Amino acid sequence: MIFTKYSNTLRWFIIAASFAIVSLILWKTYEFFQHFKDEERTKMENWSFAQTDIINSDTNANLDLTLKILNSNKTTPMLVINEDGDLVSSNNIDEIKAADKIIFPGVGEASSAMKMLKESKLDIIIPTLKQPVLGICLGMQLMCAKTEEGNTNGLGIFDVIVKRFSNKVKVPQMGWNTITNLESKLFDGISDKEYMYLVHSYYVEENERSIATTDYEFFYASAIQKDNFYGVQFHPEKSGKSGERILQNFLNL
Repeated sequence: MIFTKYSNTLRWFIIAASFAIVSLILWKTYEFFQHFKDEERTKMENWSFAQTDIINSDTNANLDLTLKILNSNKTTPMLVINEDGDLVSSNNIDEIKAADKIIFPGVGEASSAMKMLKESKLDIIIPTLKQPVLGICLGMQLMCAKTEEGNTNGLGIFDVIVKRFSNKVKVPQMGWNTITNLESKLFDGISDKEYMYLVHSYYVEENERSIATTDYEFFYASAIQKDNFYGVQFHPEKSGKSGERILQNFLNL
């Protein structure tokens, strides 16, 4: 009887210990993959803070150079077309003011990017620009009033708040998704429900400035426009021929 009693106790002790060990192994495995996932997300969301690019009248040459710069994943200034018709990267206020067109390809983290804009006084200059300006990914989000990422105030060009996706979906959204409800010359020659490449954890809600929407948990604004300011959440430089066409359309504005 005593042996049986202790045998049962030992058996339950072994079962409990085994369960604890298995649980610990599963938890450590989860932590490892979560850490790996976070590292990959950080790599994807913090490639760089892109400044501005200036673009010239030779749109074919500019498209090739724009694609090359945007795909370099290096920290670049704003891309601008200067008065001589050349595409250059610059944070120079005079060059940006005199530019024919401007691309604002911000990628990275919102508060750090806004800090860099403020240090170069571009937070004051960008909202006053009258030439066509295209914000890509974080560049679009920073043109909004505020973002939940770091509780950061944006440039206020668009009176909307950038919000984070819920945990009901995989965050960040990373990969191909469609754009629909296209309402701008920016999308001339682009079919409704065309696929674009996106990498982002934060989104702009549908609003009166929406010129394209995408469905991820719900429909959100994947492109916006106000006067001379355009913003796209997707990466046209990584979206094949359709993305190139959108960039070409912008260069032709």
